[in-house]
Amino acid sequence: MHRFYSSAYQSGERRTVIALHCSGGSPKQWQILTEALTDRYRVHTPRYLPADACNQSLHHSRFSLDDEARLVLPLLLADDKPVHMVGHSYGGALALYLACCHPERVASLSLFEPCAFHILSQLGAIATKEQEDLRDLATSIVSLIDCDRSVDAMRTFVDFWGGSGAWHKLKASDQAQLVSWAPKALHEFDALFNDSTPLQSYRRLNVPVLLLHGEDSPRAVKTVANALWGLLPAATSIRLSRVGHMGPVTHRDAVARLITSHINQIDGLSYREMLADSDSVSSAAPGETIETKYRFRRHQRETVDTHTVHRGQAQALIETVSN
Repeated sequence: MHRFYSSAYQSGERRTVIALHCSGGSPKQWQILTEALTDRYRVHTPRYLPADACNQSLHHSRFSLDDEARLVLPLLLADDKPVHMVGHSYGGALALYLACCHPERVASLSLFEPCAFHILSQLGAIATKEQEDLRDLATSIVSLIDCDRSVDAMRTFVDFWGGSGAWHKLKASDQAQLVSWAPKALHEFDALFNDSTPLQSYRRLNVPVLLLHGEDSPRAVKTVANALWGLLPAATSIRLSRVGHMGPVTHRDAVARLITSHINQIDGLSYREMLADSDSVSSAAPGETIETKYRFRRHQRETVDTHTVHRGQAQALIETVSN
């Protein structure tokens, strides 16, 4: 079991962590993270609504993140203290949505490539290609599912996010699970494309955020991550070399160590005091990886090699970029 100790929890105090998985995934993707945190935290890894329940849960004309959030919201509100939220891909977008709706309930966010696709439409011409790529993906998947070709739909889906040939590397049981999940993909695309959260909501979100993204990920999610880094007032951005969009699955140890170190760092420091004693954000070009000032006195964008992210380095890295 991975063990990272925070001085804030030596007295036995336990805060809640909610970890949200990616589209088509399951709570088991956070198993290593759960093992790393379980001694000091109550870790919840909820499942999402299945496709056949989505229409019954609609509170709008189309499925939305608000509909999905209704399963997670009770966990967010149950604790008397703010909770740490973790999310990957669709789960990252959902965590970000909940944080914007209930910022006072969130102690920190740890997000691996949150699919907040609606941001792209607000970036204008610079994100036109990214929007086209995602729309083409969604259109292709919808068409294949409508033609009863769910296997082909999921092959297209997995190869887009995991790289060419990723589908054939999956176990037969995992392929079968994804095929059964396929109808839900349509609802999740709707929820992501039709999110109406304004950019100003992100600018007002004074919550410590760890933004992780892979060097080899699709351009669209890297563009979203770059945009969020510029919008969020208390964000640390770390790029993982030789990692793609499925990093929390393919590189579970490294991702879990970085997230755990981030949570420990937040609980060992008074982040609101740090925000009050802050420097202003310097401008940075998209994709820039140089050290940049930000609200935690100093903001640094780092590129790290996941093959060398051991326990000590993860803690030292998080301390460096947030102090």
